[in-house]
Amino acid sequence: ATNIPPHNLLELSRAVKLLIAEPGVEDERLYAVVPAPDFPTGGEIMSLDECRTLYSTGRGGVTVRAKTHFEKLSGAGRQEREVIIVTELPYQVNKATLIQRIADMVNEKKLEGISDLRD
Repeated sequence: ATNIPPHNLLELSRAVKLLIAEPGVEDERLYAVVPAPDFPTGGEIMSLDECRTLYSTGRGGVTVRAKTHFEKLSGAGRQEREVIIVTELPYQVNKATLIQRIADMVNEKKLEGISDLRD
C-alpha cells in the first residue's frame, strides 16, 4: 500500500525524460510537466500550491472537491426548482456513504433546502 496519489503516466514519463536530459532542471519546469495528481474518478483539485508543497517536501495533501452544476427542473404540475447535479466525486469518496451523510445532516436540521436525494 502507498499514500502516493495516482498520476498521469504520460506526464510522469515526460518528467523522467526531462530529468534524464537535464538533471538540474528547475522545479517550476517539472511542475509544468506534472502539475498535479490525476485522480481516476475526477473531481476538482482546489489548490496547485498544495500539490507543489507535496512535490517539494514529500509532505502534505491535496484537497479535492466534487464537480457540480445547477439545472432547472420542472415536472408535470410541479413548480420549477433548482437542482444540484454532481458529475464527479473526489477520489476514494464512497457515493452511498456520502448520500447517507447528507440525509443525516438534513434530518438533524444541519442542512436546509434539500427536498430530495437521488442516486
